[in-house]
Amino acid sequence: MKTRLFFIANFIFTIIVSGQQTKSLSEQMWNRVVLCHSTLKENFEEADEYGILYDVIDDSKNGYLMVGGAFPPCGCECYHYVGAYKGDDGRYTFIEKEKWSCSWTHKISSDKNLSEIFPVDFNIKSFIPSLDNYENIDFALFYLDVEIPRKGTDTEVMIKVIPFGMFYESDNILTFEFKEENNTSNCRSIYQIYDLVNKIQDEYTLELILKNEFEKISEAEMEVIKGTIGSGYGGFESLDELRMYLIKIKNVYDLYSRIEYEKIIFGWDRKLARFYIKRKGQHSKNMTFKEFLLENQYWSPVC
Repeated sequence: MKTRLFFIANFIFTIIVSGQQTKSLSEQMWNRVVLCHSTLKENFEEADEYGILYDVIDDSKNGYLMVGGAFPPCGCECYHYVGAYKGDDGRYTFIEKEKWSCSWTHKISSDKNLSEIFPVDFNIKSFIPSLDNYENIDFALFYLDVEIPRKGTDTEVMIKVIPFGMFYESDNILTFEFKEENNTSNCRSIYQIYDLVNKIQDEYTLELILKNEFEKISEAEMEVIKGTIGSGYGGFESLDELRMYLIKIKNVYDLYSRIEYEKIIFGWDRKLARFYIKRKGQHSKNMTFKEFLLENQYWSPVC
C-alpha cells in the first residue's frame, strides 16, 4: 500500500514539474508578478485623468522582470521585481522583491525556502559579526533589501532599518519581510519625534530625555518637547511615553552603530543552485543619534 501511495505521489509531482518546465521562462516570471501587474492594469485606463502611469522592464527571456507604479484613488504604489537564476540542471530559482506602499509591505521571497538558497549561516551576524545573545527577540529591528540584477547573477543585499513605529513580530532581529497587520494594529505613529529632533537646538537634550532628567533641559527646549504631548496626530500621552519610544529607537541605533558591513554581494553557484558570499562592503556612514532619527523612515497611515 505504501509503495502504491509513493508511486502515485511521485507521479503527481512529476506531472507538476513537467507542467512547469513546459512554460517558457517569460511565462513563469510573469505569473509571479500577476497581483501587482493586474492591480496596475485595471486602473491604467484612467491614467489620463489621474496622471497614473506604471512601468514595465520586461527582460524576462534573460531572467529579469519588473512591474511597478501608482494606482488610484490614493496614489498607492506596488513594485514587483523578479530575477531568475539558472542551475546546472537547467532549472531556475526565482528571487523576488515586492513592495506595496499603502500597506508598508516589503518582502523578499523565492519559489524555494530562502534558507536553502541563501549562503550557509547567513544571518544578522553576517552584517554585525560582534553580535551575541540575540535570541528571545519579539520584534524585528532590521530588514533585508536586495538589488536584483538585470545582467549577471551577482546580487547585492543590504541591511536596513524597519520604519520607526512599526513593530513587526519576529524571533529574529533581521527579517525578510515586514508589513502592516490587522488594520495597523502593529503600528503607532511616532512622527512627533522627528518634529522634536528637527526643532531642538541642543543635541544633548536627547540624552537628557533618555536619562529622564527633564529638569536639566532648558526652558526653550522644554517647550518644544511639551509640543509633542497631547491629542494631536501622533501626540504622546506623557513625557514617559515619549521617552519610552525614544529608548526603543536608541536601542536600534546602538545596534545599527555596530554594523560592520552594510551590504553583501552574493555570488551564484550554478552547481549547487545556491548563493555564496562573494564579498562584503564596509559600513561607510557613521551617524549621530540625531542624524539617525532624522534620516530614517517613520510609519504613518497611508490612504
